[in-house]
Amino acid sequence: MTTARRQALYVDFSLAVTALLFATLAGGTPLSGEGVLIAGVGLGVFVGTLFVAERSDVLALINRTRPMSLVVATAAFLGVGVALIAGQGIVAAPAANLLWGMGVGLGGYRIQYGVRTPLPKKRRKQAEMWGEPPDPEELDGNS
Repeated sequence: MTTARRQALYVDFSLAVTALLFATLAGGTPLSGEGVLIAGVGLGVFVGTLFVAERSDVLALINRTRPMSLVVATAAFLGVGVALIAGQGIVAAPAANLLWGMGVGLGGYRIQYGVRTPLPKKRRKQAEMWGEPPDPEELDGNS
C-alpha cells in the first residue's frame, strides 16, 4: 500500500504533466512576452491558491466533509476565467499558455512543498482520506 505522501505526490505530478501535455497539444508555447505574461498569471493564481488553501482556513467555505480541493478548484477556475477573457485580446491561444503556467506552477510547488520540504499537513490528510468512508458523526451536520 502506498503512503499518503506518495499518493498525493503522484496525483499532483500527474495533474501537472497532464496540464503541460494539453497545453502543448493546444498549440501553446509561451515564447512571446505576452504568452509568458499569461503563463505567469496561471502560475501565480494556481500556486497562490494552493499555498493559501494548504496553510490556512481562509478557504474553508464548505464544511469539512467535502474536499478542500473543491474550493481550490473553484478559486483557480475563476482566476483562470478572468485570465482567459483578458488574454483573448493579447495572444491567439491564451488557454494553452495559461495551462503551461498552471502545470509548471503545480509541479514546481509540489517539488518545493512535498519533495524538498515536507508535504503540508492538509494535503497529506486529504490523501489519507481517499478511499475511506466518512465517519457517521461527520455526516450528521451538527458539527
